[in-house]
Amino acid sequence: MRWILIRFSEIAIKGAKTRKRFTHILINHIKYVLFNLFNITNFDVKNLYSRILVSSENIVQVNNIVSSCIPGIVSTSIVHKTSTQTENINEIIKNHYLDEIGKIEAFAVRVKRTGNHTFSSIEFAANIGSFIYTSFPEGKLKVDLTNPEYVLHLDIRGDDTYIFDHKTDGLGGIPAGSQGNVLVLISEEEEDLANILQLYKRGANTLIYSLKSEKEYSESFLQHLQWLIKLQPALKKREQLIYFPLENSDVSNILEVYKYNKCLGIALSAKMFETYSSLFPVKIPLFVPHLVTKIQKGELERILSIIQ
Repeated sequence: MRWILIRFSEIAIKGAKTRKRFTHILINHIKYVLFNLFNITNFDVKNLYSRILVSSENIVQVNNIVSSCIPGIVSTSIVHKTSTQTENINEIIKNHYLDEIGKIEAFAVRVKRTGNHTFSSIEFAANIGSFIYTSFPEGKLKVDLTNPEYVLHLDIRGDDTYIFDHKTDGLGGIPAGSQGNVLVLISEEEEDLANILQLYKRGANTLIYSLKSEKEYSESFLQHLQWLIKLQPALKKREQLIYFPLENSDVSNILEVYKYNKCLGIALSAKMFETYSSLFPVKIPLFVPHLVTKIQKGELERILSIIQ
């Protein structure tokens, strides 16, 4: 059976209490996104303390969704799960990995262990590497621990072993909704969606205040905006609740929305910052996510391609 092995991002360096809370939020977010947004019902989520396991019949689709849409994850891998018995591991390698290994010339085996075992990681890697090497005619393969063309990974956790040969990058950051509400000002600038994504990755619930009327936006921009809101459990069923300016409204209207939603700060583009920064009370934190750093267009395109 194949599973998705999820590795934590910043959760891994938190204290025990915070780590437990963040892990709980992350697991609930995975369930929320898969079930509520993508109508996937045939999945299971398990907490391994320093890893999360997800199983599903739609394993590739679920892996794409989890790695692309859910913050708090540094990477994922589709894995085969078995025991630590070498004969069981070798059988899985024979059935699922040898064909791919046979296409290259140099390989390596990397082993990570958690728990108490009678063998070292190096010894175990050498044992598995020997099986792979002798599965082909002599001279067909070589072991290259420095710059291999192909790497087979074994993550041994107690009595279980997870085998994989690929890692998919995650969004990183911390779990969605773990840091409270932030009001994001938008006007369909290049930074708007990227700002929302950046704050989403930093654990904020991103409430939206538009500086333009609804009819001034493109349909595709509004759809993307609504989907980014839908991804956030705390904003469930509020994707239509984008605050548009009232007639003759000014900064005071923004502040009313800010206070009503108990926001912890206001996020805006670099251009907006020049105009509005002096108009807000100094006690309100102002976030300009892309004042210095470049917009990660590939990351934004990736998440929008999944949710469309």
